[in-house]
Amino acid sequence: MDAEFEQRLRMRFDQLAELVRSPVMPLGEIAGASAQTARDRGVYAISLPGDPGTIVYVGRTKTKTVRGRIRDHLRIDTPSDLRGMLKRWPDLPQDAESYEARWVAEADDQERAFRECFAISMLMPTFNRP
Repeated sequence: MDAEFEQRLRMRFDQLAELVRSPVMPLGEIAGASAQTARDRGVYAISLPGDPGTIVYVGRTKTKTVRGRIRDHLRIDTPSDLRGMLKRWPDLPQDAESYEARWVAEADDQERAFRECFAISMLMPTFNRP
């Protein structure tokens, strides 16, 4: 391995650690009308209610803020949104608003994509499909 590759790998691990160590909030609070948080674009991780160590989905924003994307997860019933994902997993809690999320801000589109892909490859969340 060359030094440049090792440096990139360390950077990705540090970025993943930043995401995993970020504070968690229930999705319902993030999406709330008065929420003053998650107003940036970024990468987010959704975990089981009351179990922040079990990350079930990693995503990134494209055109919306993290808050906007979380709102989509709660109100849209498609296979790429949490409400739709939960239908495939009936043994898990079905109250989407009780799931928790953490996120990191990232303004650059390409960097968000890299961070999302690395997080998915390392965390292997249940709801992210290959």
